[in-house]
Amino acid sequence: MPEDRSGGARSLVLVRHGQSTANVEGRFTGWADVPLTARGREEALATGELLCRDGLLPDAVHTSVLARSISSADLVLAALDRQWIPVRRTWRLNERQYGALAGRRKSEVLAEVGPRRFDRLRRSPHGRPGPLSAHELARLRADPRYAPLPPEVVPAVESFADM
Repeated sequence: MPEDRSGGARSLVLVRHGQSTANVEGRFTGWADVPLTARGREEALATGELLCRDGLLPDAVHTSVLARSISSADLVLAALDRQWIPVRRTWRLNERQYGALAGRRKSEVLAEVGPRRFDRLRRSPHGRPGPLSAHELARLRADPRYAPLPPEVVPAVESFADM
């Protein structure tokens, strides 16, 4: 770990967002912007409490531009009483773009494609589902979070390797 200016070791702490409505429904999410559930908000607060207990007090936070990540980070910071630290949000931390699978129930996709192809789509470094439709991709690219970006950087679909 690199040394900070005070001579102490620095840590990188990675925190996943709390439970989202898509998690509860068993849906592929990707860049779809879904909120946290009540349980997800409790999980984020509990994460902040654990970080505090272990003395892991961040001096900066980075999140995606998706509501579930932003809300989780805000709740963690509230639990740590560190809402004042810098927060940087970037689309580059968004979840993998699941393309045509976004919003679909995982159980339905599994039944359609079988376990082998399902695992390849979800876990293989190069597994890539079908892309978003042209209409959905245009809608995503027009979203205020992504509209300033060159259109080619807003993906219609991603594999883990792409991400």
